[in-house]
Amino acid sequence: MSIEIPNVKVERFDIIDSTNSEAKRRFSGVDASCYSSLHKTLLVAEEQSAGRGRLGRSFYSPAKTGVYFSLIFVDNAISAPSTITASAAVAVCRAISNVFSVSAKIKWVNDVFVDGKKVCGILTEGIENAKSGKIEAAIIGIGITILPNPNMPKSLEKIIGKICDFKLKETGDFEKWLSEKKDNLIQETVFQLLKILENSDEEFPLAMREYKDRSNLLGTTITFSPVIGDEKKNFHCTVLDITDDAKLVVQMNDGSKKTLESGEVTLHKDY
Repeated sequence: MSIEIPNVKVERFDIIDSTNSEAKRRFSGVDASCYSSLHKTLLVAEEQSAGRGRLGRSFYSPAKTGVYFSLIFVDNAISAPSTITASAAVAVCRAISNVFSVSAKIKWVNDVFVDGKKVCGILTEGIENAKSGKIEAAIIGIGITILPNPNMPKSLEKIIGKICDFKLKETGDFEKWLSEKKDNLIQETVFQLLKILENSDEEFPLAMREYKDRSNLLGTTITFSPVIGDEKKNFHCTVLDITDDAKLVVQMNDGSKKTLESGEVTLHKDY
């Protein structure tokens, strides 16, 4: 099958450095008045040679076992990219459920988990209008692991999971099934994401309620890293809530409460 979503322009690559990097290149040299021409462009790659995650990390993106794609969404009212990331996490969970009948959880702010392991990472990058200083477009990059990869680096085996237990098979029927499932997963994720983004007044509150319901952090003790690489600034806390704009509410050891907007979370559990 092919990916067919109303008014979405789909471009495919066998291999690319990063679909997010390619999306950013599309904005290079383009006047903000022309951003709308890139609206709802979907870039899909079979493999990424330099996939990117949050905080400058690399994102493992091998061929065949996963899907990697970026959606460009142009809206001059974007105020908080983190809410777009939260919306994307909910969209991925819905798509995994609808396509594979598998339940998924969300680790704040941008990871999706199945059976206690990460199966999806999301990287949202804002595009700023140089004249106004406002963010007028978002690039939403999503990578989802579907099957176990026999060549996965040892360092990732305890971290990265999969949606299906099937091992990759070099047979026509299986490859056709996998190809169809991958396209279904991308199509359903983008459909669910646009449903939220394009009807935000009605759909975003529902999505945030679902985001909280799917959270694997509420009530748990975590280590929070506000500055990556500076362990002296890390602190332990208990997660109390997630706000309607995707911020983390925690209780400190002294009983005080804090609302956290960005940083890295480590669960006190061997995930």
